Amino acid sequence: MAAVLASGINDDAQPTRTVCLALKIDDTERHPTVARARGDGNEDYIPARSFTVLGYEWQIDYDPDGHHPNHVERYVKLRVSLARTPSPVAGTITASFTFCLVDPRREVRPMPEVVAVCPRFRQGDSKEVLLVSRAVLEASGHLGRDGNCFVQCKMELSGCGERTGLPPRDLGQDLGDLLRSQNGADVTFIVGAASFSAHRLLLTARSPVFGEELAGSLTDETHRIKDMDADTFRAFLIFIYTDTLPPQLEHMDCWLGTWKEDQEAVSMARRLLDAADRYGVERLKVICEKNVCVSVGVGRVAADLVLAERRGYRKLKARCIEFLVASPADLHAVAAAGGFKLLEASCPSVLTQTVTAVAARSCQLLGLGRR
Repeated sequence: MAAVLASGINDDAQPTRTVCLALKIDDTERHPTVARARGDGNEDYIPARSFTVLGYEWQIDYDPDGHHPNHVERYVKLRVSLARTPSPVAGTITASFTFCLVDPRREVRPMPEVVAVCPRFRQGDSKEVLLVSRAVLEASGHLGRDGNCFVQCKMELSGCGERTGLPPRDLGQDLGDLLRSQNGADVTFIVGAASFSAHRLLLTARSPVFGEELAGSLTDETHRIKDMDADTFRAFLIFIYTDTLPPQLEHMDCWLGTWKEDQEAVSMARRLLDAADRYGVERLKVICEKNVCVSVGVGRVAADLVLAERRGYRKLKARCIEFLVASPADLHAVAAAGGFKLLEASCPSVLTQTVTAVAARSCQLLGLGRR
């Protein structure tokens, strides 16, 4: 269905691979002969592409009318699956996928918001990716008259040390054990009614703000953390020591759990984003901002825009404006709920940018401004 792009590394023995997916975006009911693969839940997927990297066999399927958890706008959704691992390997790997819309007549248009990182991927695992809304795709000019959409997928595989007989890397596990055991801990944090013991040297190495706050302080000194709850600080410390997220955030963008679980994940992502920004932990900040982007919806988009403008969250700001531009129904709902009044009072410049983006899309859809 699709050919490997000449720019990619096509040797299966290489840890990277670039392939092109040809997705049929017309209503699939018009094409009853196309085989569809049943996914988890109520999603139907159409096989798009399979390929092999370092003996790991991957399958990418797609749904041209995928569901979004926050609004009724249709989305093109992908499902990435690890179909087979090289025998007898049973270890864990990390696979990252970057997707870009491709216009063969002009250029590759990157989609920086669409990067699926799949940690600890095992045989049979799969991950869903909301690629792009139908409205945005149709307005982008990347959808052909025949209903075909071309997507470039760049895949990179790492964490395959098990294949050479080496034991898996366990630095994160060792540091996590150090945090739990509190051996050698020399600083204590009080958060609400909870206390946490930690190691100032590691905190200083991971956070420039901790480095300034703890510089020259005495051993076993106690610090009180304000404006943060104990669960958030615990998750924040675990990330600093192990570079891992709390369980509810690991696959947040799959939205496979119940709505209550999703709401808890959104709340934790927002609180961790604030903690990462406050203490200068950039990697966690980028991850949490991406997760918060997934949760943008009618009820919070105006407040999120204000937050993004004040804190300099560029990706969140772009996602909020994209959300408002994509669906007239959502735009009207936000206006009716007083969202525009909030923007006018708090960030009038952002309101101007939003209105300009909406007007530009309307002109594009109407074919105005073309020569």
